[in-house]
Amino acid sequence: CNNLAQQVAEEDTMLFYKRTQEKNMILGEAIALRAYMHFDLLRMFAPAYQDNEDRIAIPYVETYERVRYPHLPAKEIMEKVLKDLNEAEKILEASDDPILKEVICTYSGKNDFMANRQYRFNYWAVNALKARVYLYMGDVENANHYAMKVIEESPFTWVSETDVTSGDRIFMLELICGLNVPKLANYYETYFTSEKYSLSDGWGVY
Repeated sequence: CNNLAQQVAEEDTMLFYKRTQEKNMILGEAIALRAYMHFDLLRMFAPAYQDNEDRIAIPYVETYERVRYPHLPAKEIMEKVLKDLNEAEKILEASDDPILKEVICTYSGKNDFMANRQYRFNYWAVNALKARVYLYMGDVENANHYAMKVIEESPFTWVSETDVTSGDRIFMLELICGLNVPKLANYYETYFTSEKYSLSDGWGVY
């Protein structure tokens, strides 16, 4: 993500098929994913946040280079997570992301980056993650604010019984984002299935 963010930020907009719009969408997503991964690493490898805010936790890596980043207190990690998410939110909002207006984004042009935005770490995914981050920190007011922003302002709706019986088994209209896991089938088969079952690669949905 850092490598992608650094290179995209430095490239001329002429490199991108949709010029500034596409450049900003890629940049915003890379920064948001950096925050997402550090948040998950903190949850996995540090003590529970409340009452341990000042304990040394993990590094927060913001550049693509061969250096050893210092381990920081959990409070500083969360500040950096929110800083990245706030920046990503502004970039994605200014990019006129199609998912700001519709859940099912279709695009028939030369480049399909504008299609299927619900599978990418889009503007609404950033806001949903901010709700999770604030809740983890014990800030219920801000957590509620961002959760309600996604619920009330986004184009997502509840799936109907007809949608499901028609083949929508992942509840597409409710899908805020998806993270591709190339070895998902291997993980499932190793831990959750017997040898007679086989699963294809899949998506982790959010």
